[in-house]
Amino acid sequence: MTGGLRHTNDKRSAFDLNKLAISPSVATPIPALTGGLPPIPFSAQAFDATGNVVLLTQNAGKAKVSGMETSVVAKPWTGGTLRGSLSYVDSEYKRFLIQQSALFVPPGRVACPVSAPSAQGLVTIDCSGQPLIRSPKWSGNIGLTQLFEIGNGGNVAFDADLAFASKRFVTADFTAGQLAKAYENVSASLTYNAPDDRWFFGGWVRNLTKAKIYSGGGGHQAAFGAGWNTSNIAPPRTYGVRAGVKF
Repeated sequence: MTGGLRHTNDKRSAFDLNKLAISPSVATPIPALTGGLPPIPFSAQAFDATGNVVLLTQNAGKAKVSGMETSVVAKPWTGGTLRGSLSYVDSEYKRFLIQQSALFVPPGRVACPVSAPSAQGLVTIDCSGQPLIRSPKWSGNIGLTQLFEIGNGGNVAFDADLAFASKRFVTADFTAGQLAKAYENVSASLTYNAPDDRWFFGGWVRNLTKAKIYSGGGGHQAAFGAGWNTSNIAPPRTYGVRAGVKF
């Protein structure tokens, strides 16, 4: 598939406020962000000059984003570290206009208002007011690391993490089929470290619960198949072992 490219330079403005609260074993940065993101390049199916179906990139419009993020690291007991982060993002396309051939926009293909076809057979899709794609309102991480000291001078390290995100659209037709569900991704590892860190051996597992995590990443509906969506997806449960030697 061939494609055309048409967009102007991005311009971004943002305000960033940081507060830092520190106790003997806890660090909590709390940044806040608000700003505009004009313009936003977006790719959609179109015909090129020779009549081939292409992905054409155009400036969809403008968006506004505001939110807050906080993170915590604490060491409440010997050998133990707790960490967590939480992000809230409120995003909206203030202006989102895309032109496409009417052949690519049958009824029900998009969940946005569509104009009548022009003399050239083009329709204008207005998705203003929708949230930014791949932008969950809530996301974050909770983790634990525990170090167990051994009499020979070595140690065993246990590490566990839970990453999560709320529902979000993965591409910009904003149909129900493109709204990815919230997910939780659990990972863990157990590692033996020899005295003086001379060598280590351990095992790990990622996505322990086999969560289906759709990330979008350029997914689109098929040009002539409304409701047939594609999207990148994160790996399923994976696990393995690792080892290393320090020279």
